[in-house]
Amino acid sequence: MREALIFLAHAYETNSALLKHGERRGLEKSLISVYRRKCLTALNDSASQLFCSGDQHSVEEGVSIMDEAVIPCLHLMSREQSPTQEDRDAMESIRSHWCCCLGRDMEGRRSEYSVIREGKSTHILYSSRSTDTCV
Repeated sequence: MREALIFLAHAYETNSALLKHGERRGLEKSLISVYRRKCLTALNDSASQLFCSGDQHSVEEGVSIMDEAVIPCLHLMSREQSPTQEDRDAMESIRSHWCCCLGRDMEGRRSEYSVIREGKSTHILYSSRSTDTCV
């Protein structure tokens, strides 16, 4: 699904460029947009579940999904000149979820994790295990 989101995000960008040369040059924007949004929210849910699992390998995989697919897609969506209300709602829902989850985690068990970014790599240091979970 990660690869599908990357392709859908770039397909939307390419389609938008084609539509600038005439409305018959590309697909209806909403067609790609709906599938990009569905893929984005499903992949974000998967990343969130992995991150909140408490298992070091799963947490690392959740961060990897966010770093490689979800965040780049959100960035492309936020640059659109006139995003749909559905896209804005999806972006806000994802942002709010992670702000809530990470904010709560700063007070709880995720403070046991250290995230270190080196260039394009992300490393997570895990110190102990707890039973708290994200919602």
